[in-house]
Amino acid sequence: MSLNSPPKAERLIPILKGLLEEKYKLIFSEEWEPFRAKTWDLLSSKDPSHLSLLYLERLILENYQAPFYKKDLLELLLEMGPLYGYVFYFSGSPPLEFPFFQLAENYFFYPLFFGELPSLFKKLWAEGGEFISYHRVLKDIPKVEELDREAHLCKRLGFTRLSPKALESIIDLWDLYLQGRGESFLTFLEKANHYLLVSEEEVEALKIPLEIIDYFGNKKHLYIISSPTLKELKSALKGLKGPYGILWGERLKEEPYQDLDPLLLGLATLEHAKRAATNYHLLDPFTLHVLGDLLYEWEDYGGALRLYERAKPYTLQPIELTLSEASIYYLFGDLKRAEKALRSKLCGCLKEDPRVHYNLGMIYLELGDKGKGEYHLYKAYLLDKEEPLFRTKLLKYLWDEGRLEEIEEILREVKELTIEDKVFLGKISFLKKDYKKALEYLKEILTYQERDGLSLYFLAWLYLYFKMDGEVSHLLLKEAKEKLPQEIFERLSKEFGLPS
Repeated sequence: MSLNSPPKAERLIPILKGLLEEKYKLIFSEEWEPFRAKTWDLLSSKDPSHLSLLYLERLILENYQAPFYKKDLLELLLEMGPLYGYVFYFSGSPPLEFPFFQLAENYFFYPLFFGELPSLFKKLWAEGGEFISYHRVLKDIPKVEELDREAHLCKRLGFTRLSPKALESIIDLWDLYLQGRGESFLTFLEKANHYLLVSEEEVEALKIPLEIIDYFGNKKHLYIISSPTLKELKSALKGLKGPYGILWGERLKEEPYQDLDPLLLGLATLEHAKRAATNYHLLDPFTLHVLGDLLYEWEDYGGALRLYERAKPYTLQPIELTLSEASIYYLFGDLKRAEKALRSKLCGCLKEDPRVHYNLGMIYLELGDKGKGEYHLYKAYLLDKEEPLFRTKLLKYLWDEGRLEEIEEILREVKELTIEDKVFLGKISFLKKDYKKALEYLKEILTYQERDGLSLYFLAWLYLYFKMDGEVSHLLLKEAKEKLPQEIFERLSKEFGLPS
């Protein structure tokens, strides 16, 4: 593509070519790429496929009004079939480096085939701008009323990104609101002695001696239950399999739940019961942490951060919350905020957790601070010597630093060696020219998927010169060459003399 072609034009071209070939019987040649040839050269050519390029280029250019593509082009693309992507609502301007299709004044569509969706979301979340987005399969251009209704519902539920996974998980709640029945559920909840009961069981399976005022559901089942007392409701549920989430309308008036959707809290309460392996769970402030975890799993990292912040005073798992929070900042590339979050759990008021040290070690190494990185990796290992993850990362660091004796010292204490442990011992044995032991350890990688290039190279050498098996050696060397950078492969070949 030349600089004159609009962004993502290379993604549009194959679809538009297919459309123009099918609908207008145009012919395209692979001889010249769009936006490469001069207009005069195309006009001078007698090949009709060259003239088709002009139509294609014009179609793209006249439908691009920087920085957006026009809705007319989207309508044309939809003639080829449905388009998967995200609808965005921006109260201000969208990021200019991403070419959206503009649907209406504040609504934009970003198709999945444009790529770079993770980068788009990371930028939006990291910059802290206000936006709403939800996955949508476009079959035609939606009306503004539809967009308003769906965006309003996303905002009401607290999503910044409603992914397909999230929509599948809340589909009953989504349909309940879109059908206009959500408000009646909320009205019932405001009455005394009324409860929301959320279950995964079918209607027929729920048999309790209490009045069911309203019901909606398919994958998840939402009931409005009338019970004289909460105690009677709990008693009625004891003999049932469960799990159930219970939301008491009067609790919604308490501070932690303000501005949160009651029905989404109901789903989170059911999830809380499942994670706690209890028959039922009544909404409590700790459920906010569970809801944050759900948003995290549904890849709404901006929404998850907001819930984690609200849940901090109430969580019973402060370390887990901080680890999740730090991982989101890490994803955003904000290593300083990730570091700050993790260091807050080294205050001395909490028992040291190796996971905090491990993540701090990784952050410091990425920041280029080897001293702090090594300290925290060692700390994580010393707090839990039997955890392979902590040990392997420390061994990798020591290997890169050339501190082989420390690796051997650490591995002498290990009761049960992992494959990764054996690979380190195999490489060290090879460098010490103890080829019998090196082969014993390194051959473990033959049935291991995550094989590194250096181990493969050493093993190829062992099979050629120690086991005298040139055929296997050749296969291992070929794989090693694919995995290793060229300069490292050439250095190894020069040092160890293995023919390439």
